Amino acid sequence: MSRESTLHNLHAAKTHLSRLVAQALRGETVIIGKAGTPLVRLVPVAHAEGADREPGGWEGLITLGPHWDAPALSTDELEALDARSTAQLAGDPAAEARATRRLAAAAKRADRTAGGRRKARNG
Repeated sequence: MSRESTLHNLHAAKTHLSRLVAQALRGETVIIGKAGTPLVRLVPVAHAEGADREPGGWEGLITLGPHWDAPALSTDELEALDARSTAQLAGDPAAEARATRRLAAAAKRADRTAGGRRKARNG
């Protein structure tokens, strides 16, 4: 690996950037300056730690239940929540109160459907 250092004019560096990058990758010290004054050194980026990692290190260590991707809220609950958010943004307290009651009712229905308690979504 060569350690020779060369000062390159800023204008010439813009014109020959590809060549200068190749020199830096070969280990040469590339310095870019203006009016004979060094300003910056062009150096290769260090290899990122873990970039050559093999995927699959957690394989077999994590298991997901059959309903791992089931929504946490019922459709009725999601619609009521959306209505309440819309009412809040609109500054409509009456609509917000209606949507809050609707959300509570939807939650009770979903709770009864689950046999008195919410079903475990990951089980």
